[in-house]
Amino acid sequence: MRIETSESPKIEVAEYSISFVANFEFTYAALLLKKRLVALFIDGWSGDLPFVGKVYDFQGNEIVQIPFPSNGVGGRQNSFWYASETEEGLWIGFHQQSERDFGGVFSLNEMEFISFNEAR
Repeated sequence: MRIETSESPKIEVAEYSISFVANFEFTYAALLLKKRLVALFIDGWSGDLPFVGKVYDFQGNEIVQIPFPSNGVGGRQNSFWYASETEEGLWIGFHQQSERDFGGVFSLNEMEFISFNEAR
């Protein structure tokens, strides 16, 4: 579930007693109710940023830093599009420079991307 009410870097969702300050400026926040986590993401291209997002527990403890997927053929960079909760963790959509958009499942058990597919 996307969170619309926070002002970066502070994240607040009173309904779930979430209130903390992230250690970076985010542009997109998703509430992962099944795992009781919050995923925060940033805009920008993979060549310019060290990570695409971070996952925190409801108390503000950082769980994992989400890396960008590898750049595509010819070094095509990618940027964050949107995210949604899955059974495994997160489906994260990406825009790719001069190519089709794609998405990947980031496992919160394995703490890595476990699959990718072209966005339709």
